[in-house]
Amino acid sequence: MLLIPAQLALWGLALIGVWALAWWMYDNLKSLAQIGVALLAPYFAPAEHKTLTERFGKWAVITGSTDGIGKQYAFQLASRGLNVVLVSRSTDKLVAVAHEIESKYSVKTKWIAVDFSNGREIYDHLRKELESVPVGILVNNVGANVDYPDDLDHIPEDKLWQLININIGAVTMLTRTVLPGMKKRGQGAIVNISSGSELQPLPYMTVYAATKAYIHNFTLAMQHELEPFGITCQLVSPMFVTTKVSNRTVYAVRPE
Repeated sequence: MLLIPAQLALWGLALIGVWALAWWMYDNLKSLAQIGVALLAPYFAPAEHKTLTERFGKWAVITGSTDGIGKQYAFQLASRGLNVVLVSRSTDKLVAVAHEIESKYSVKTKWIAVDFSNGREIYDHLRKELESVPVGILVNNVGANVDYPDDLDHIPEDKLWQLININIGAVTMLTRTVLPGMKKRGQGAIVNISSGSELQPLPYMTVYAATKAYIHNFTLAMQHELEPFGITCQLVSPMFVTTKVSNRTVYAVRPE
């Protein structure tokens, strides 16, 4: 029996629907499987007896280290015996955090006051300050967000450059700065703090989400580049975390 064009069209639509449903199920089940593996892997992995200092080195550099996630990384790494280099904008806060860490843990601290929004001009200073530091762990945490969601052409140009310089420039240039030493020693870890906003386009916070997608792809590519040198490259993509940056954005009201 010959099928008329209308029936052929219906069969075609049905096949497309079945294919789309199958792909959707595969994609979602794959994600669930990856989450399951990530959660269960630590329980089945061989016991790791080396300390962080033995695996990666004695010094850690943390950007955006005077508040929020970066500050907690600094304290946690210090509690595990690593000396820490604190990098942030406020000298007063850097001094306070360094003093707090040294009074609580038997480690050394060093601080570097820089404003990553200034872009290229700060990196000569950073390279000189880190030249004598055998960096074992780099935590690229510093980040910036828009003041409130808005159309791209309404966001001031200075704010857009700030997002690019801080969210993209810092992770790229600091990673490049520490790599020669890590490669020479054959060990090290780079931890890049991204965001759940990397997972999909985010209208009205377009540039912010795009910078986080950059960090995602940058980190995955660097994992392949650095694996032969014994260097770990880790991507951390938290969902909503209450910090100074997120509070200012979430509760801001777009002006009329």
